[in-house]
Amino acid sequence: TPHVLPRLRHAAVVVVRQFPGARATRTPTSAAMDLKSMIHEAKSREMGLYAKFQEYDNDGSGFLDEEELSALLVNLRIMEDHGDDRDFIAQQFALQDQNGNGAIDFEEFKAFYNACIDYRKSLSAGRHSPGANEGVERIRGKDAKLLTPEIERAREEKRRQRLEEKAAAAAQLAEENRERRHRLTMARAHGRDAKTLTPEQLESRAALKERKAREKAEMEARLEAENAEMRRRIEAQHARGRDAKELTPEIEEARTKVRRQSLTNKEAMERRLREENAEQRRRIAAAMSRGRDAKELTAQEEAARADIRRKSLNNKAAMEEALAAENAEMRRRIELAQSRGRDAKELTPEMERGRALVAQRSREEKAAAARRLAEENEAMRVRIAQSMARGRDAKSLDEKTRAARQEVAERRRREKAEAEAQLKKENARLAARLAGTGMFPDVRF
Repeated sequence: TPHVLPRLRHAAVVVVRQFPGARATRTPTSAAMDLKSMIHEAKSREMGLYAKFQEYDNDGSGFLDEEELSALLVNLRIMEDHGDDRDFIAQQFALQDQNGNGAIDFEEFKAFYNACIDYRKSLSAGRHSPGANEGVERIRGKDAKLLTPEIERAREEKRRQRLEEKAAAAAQLAEENRERRHRLTMARAHGRDAKTLTPEQLESRAALKERKAREKAEMEARLEAENAEMRRRIEAQHARGRDAKELTPEIEEARTKVRRQSLTNKEAMERRLREENAEQRRRIAAAMSRGRDAKELTAQEEAARADIRRKSLNNKAAMEEALAAENAEMRRRIELAQSRGRDAKELTPEMERGRALVAQRSREEKAAAARRLAEENEAMRVRIAQSMARGRDAKSLDEKTRAARQEVAERRRREKAEAEAQLKKENARLAARLAGTGMFPDVRF
């Protein structure tokens, strides 16, 4: 076993070190084989000891009590010098119970069993007298330290007190074990399970069983009464032609009002949905006939867009009229100045040349502005024509705006599809509920 193997390996190493001459005659293979054989032998001895432990563990608890230890002492012939001395048995039990749990485990059993075997071997060889005290000392394995008489007396007193306490605990445990075995025997004799129950526990279990039986009978009686009442109500409802629920006339009237209101709301919702769908289809058809895309636009959006287009055209016409008026006024002033030759003010030749340069620059700037305006107008007409050809409205949109408008149109289509699907589910549930009542053959009641 794991707690034996490390000591055996250490012992093998010590043997090799104490006899260094063996290294010259023994190979590493043979040393390994010897170690394996020693390990195998230790395992075999451990298994044999455990089998012996199980032999004396009559109840299979994994521990030995005082009665089972007494059987071991008798079989090992330790009790030959003591007869039927219960105090000796209690003393040995208390000595071997190293952890003080009131039982001897396998580890404590191994040490005690090997000490007993050695003790019997020493008696057989005649090296020790078979006295009671010497046997106890050999089993205990007292050390050989030199102690003063005072320490010896103190230790002896302490040891005596510990033995008395352990003996009392062992006696109490033995009494409890005897009581437990008695209860087990009585339980098996009465055909019950092997659980050990005290009289108080048995009385408590009987009271609990009686209470549960009484509660069960009360529950069955209450259930029978409820079933009878339910059957009576069902028969009364069948006689009246209503369903199996007990409803007062007020409740019936309230339920009828609720159903009528629900049907009215449903019809209004269906009518509004049909109108919206028809309007949607009309707008889509109108948009497709005009060459525009199939975006969903409400009447307000259409009116707003038309108003924007109208304002844009009006602004453009007003700008062109203002520009034409300014040009006409400029030409009139120029012609008037040329007809007079000069204005009434006396101008020097330098001023005349400056005014001529300013007039020339002004004419050039106006001509450039007129050309730029004509180019912009032409570009605007081209963009409007291209937009109309592509099916878009007359506004010029960049890529970002078009992407945003496409996303809005897609979201509106998705929301519309979800709303229609939800409305269909609600209509189906309402139709199923109305059909399940069996009270209104005409669902439009």
